[in-house]
Amino acid sequence: MSDTFAAHPKRVERTAELRERRKARERAERRKERREEQQAAEEAATRGERVVALASQEAGDPYVYGAAGPSSFDCSGFTQYVYAQVGVSLPHSSSAQAGVAQEVSDPQVGDLVFFTGSGGVYHVAIYAGDGMLWHSPNSGSVVSLEPIWTSSVFYGRVL
Repeated sequence: MSDTFAAHPKRVERTAELRERRKARERAERRKERREEQQAAEEAATRGERVVALASQEAGDPYVYGAAGPSSFDCSGFTQYVYAQVGVSLPHSSSAQAGVAQEVSDPQVGDLVFFTGSGGVYHVAIYAGDGMLWHSPNSGSVVSLEPIWTSSVFYGRVL
């Protein structure tokens, strides 16, 4: 077969040309995928920054169990309210929010921070970067920016 194929230089030339075209298409597709991934990452970062900016606007609002804004919140009501403003619907329960978030090991600004104990997830907050978070902590407190105080957390992404 190779003797027959070699006897036809135009076929060899055409095959090489087709191979090069395929390689060029594959390279173009990989470049396109990388551009799309970069654009998606930039958009997610922008949305995350918007989430944190919106969270900061609620600073000082009181904690009220079961409240979901606009002037008082419990922890999951706070995250639910803030995310709704960027078009993301979340349930009103920290454990239910953990169920819809994609767990990540590289937290980005705007990701959710889930606090865990022996009973599972018991608190949720918004990651602000540099080990800080926005949250509505508990009765008698207000929405505030605080450092993450424990290592018993995991991060979830919904953006």
